[in-house]
Amino acid sequence: RLPTGELKRSCVVSLAEASFARIVERVRNESPAGFAYLAHGAPLPQADPERLLVIDGRSFPPEGPESLGRTIVAAHERGFSRFLLANVSGQRFIGCGLGPGTERVKIDVYGSSGDYLGSGIDGAEVVVHGSGQDQLAQIMKDGLLVVHGAVGQTFGRLDVLVNSAAVYSPTPIASLTAEQWDAQVAINARAPALCIRHAVELMKDGGAIV
Repeated sequence: RLPTGELKRSCVVSLAEASFARIVERVRNESPAGFAYLAHGAPLPQADPERLLVIDGRSFPPEGPESLGRTIVAAHERGFSRFLLANVSGQRFIGCGLGPGTERVKIDVYGSSGDYLGSGIDGAEVVVHGSGQDQLAQIMKDGLLVVHGAVGQTFGRLDVLVNSAAVYSPTPIASLTAEQWDAQVAINARAPALCIRHAVELMKDGGAIV
C-alpha cells in the first residue's frame, strides 16, 4: 500500500471511487471519442474494436440470458474487444464463453464481481480491480488474470512466490540522497520481506519462494 498522508485509507478509496464514478457518468452523458456506453436493457452500440465499451453493471442479473457475462459475449461477437465493467455487484461468469482466439480481448472489472470469473478463458486478459470470489479462473487454458485484491479465498493456498521486482538508481554514492536510498531499500528489501510474510500464511502445505 502507498502512504496516504494525513488521510485515512478509507477516505482515499472513497475519493478514488467518486472520481471513477464521475468518469463513467461522463462517458454515459457525453459519448466521448473512443468510448461506448451500455446499460442493462439498452441495445448494443455500434461496434468498433478500437472503442472501449463501458458497461454499467447495475441492474444486470447475476446470471441468465440477460446477464453481464452473456452481454460481454454478445458484444464481443458484435466486434468489441475492450471492456470496462463498472458498478459490478455479484454478477457471475464474467469472461466466460468467449472461446479461443481472444488474445486482443481485455476486460477490466470494477466493483464486487461474482464467482466463476474468468473460467474457461482462452487468450483473453481479465483484470479485477478488487478481490476475487470463489471458483476464479477454473479451467483457464490460456490468457492472463490479474487480481488487485485478495485471492486466498479463491485458490485457498499459494504454491510459489517470485520476488522479482527491484529498482536501481545508478547514482554516484557522493550524490546519493537519503530519499533515493530509502526508495531502493523499500522496494528491494522491505517489499520482498512483507510479501514473504503474507505468502507463508497461504502456503499451507509448503511451497517455494524465489
